[in-house]
Amino acid sequence: MNLKVGAALGCGVSRYNGLHGMLLDTLLSVKMVTASGKIIRASKNTNADLFWAIRGTGFNYGTILEASFSIFDQIAP
Repeated sequence: MNLKVGAALGCGVSRYNGLHGMLLDTLLSVKMVTASGKIIRASKNTNADLFWAIRGTGFNYGTILEASFSIFDQIAP
């Protein structure tokens, strides 16, 4: 599945909300560049405060380079 990171930041509303919840709930970690130019990782265990802030207002804290998500089985049409 081709997933856009921007859709998961700040809200995470998707067409599968009723089935799997908010898209941001599947976000596991991010690698980002901060305003000072430092590249860092944020997850539940590393830079936890920043990780939770990114999930709420993700566009205000830096540029996301990579993101890891949990996935679900594909649903047959």
